[in-house]
Amino acid sequence: MVRRDFYQRKAYAVRRMSLAIMRLSRATSQVEKERALFWAKIWGRVSGIRQFKLGNGGGKGSSGDRR
Repeated sequence: MVRRDFYQRKAYAVRRMSLAIMRLSRATSQVEKERALFWAKIWGRVSGIRQFKLGNGGGKGSSGDRR
C-alpha cells in the first residue's frame, strides 16, 4: 500500500468535495440535497476548508468603507 503525502490527500478531499457540490446542484429531491450537502461538508472538513460567515453580508471585509 502506497502512503500518500499531505498534499495528495488534500487534493483528493477537495476533488471529492467538488463532486459532492456538483451532485448537490443536480439534486432534484430534498433527500438527495441533504445527502450531497452532508458529504460536501465532510469532505470540506477533511480537506481543511472551513465554513464561515462574513461580517458584512458578503463583501470582502467587515469594514464599512465601500468603494
